[in-house]
Amino acid sequence: MIDQKKQWLLGATWDSIVNVNRTLCQNQKVEPSVNMRNHDAAQRAWEQLRENPTTLLEAIDACHRTFNKSPFTFNNGNTFAAIARSLVDDHLRAAPALEAQILRSTIGHYVAGTIDRKELASVLGQLAPVLGRSAATPARPAAGAAAGEIAPAHMAQPRPVATS
Repeated sequence: MIDQKKQWLLGATWDSIVNVNRTLCQNQKVEPSVNMRNHDAAQRAWEQLRENPTTLLEAIDACHRTFNKSPFTFNNGNTFAAIARSLVDDHLRAAPALEAQILRSTIGHYVAGTIDRKELASVLGQLAPVLGRSAATPARPAAGAAAGEIAPAHMAQPRPVATS
């Protein structure tokens, strides 16, 4: 599954990413704000790549690269970590809790730049059988998400990720 090319990011429209950022900011009682210098370029780059078939690792790389563009003033890292984790949510529904947490944490830390790609690839390789299981149930839409958009199941309780 991790080497399978598919449109991993198709459901992650820029509007859904903005909604994730808005929710994270509201949960922390800060006003959502975009980085005017980088926002439009990040949005254009994201929209160009989201329809392309990629491997899971390439899709997570896209989240990492967009995080590095810093399109949001607040919760930039948490936003893209949430999007990246949502890519595997369906595959982790039936997974053992420990393995699921290791995968989610590793993905979030890679996106935010606290571990490198080699570490992410190693963990994905070791836990590929966990991800290879079929998704048990369809993803639940998050509040405010439009039909067909990525809706991270963990948005009700965002997990902080170290950001630079």
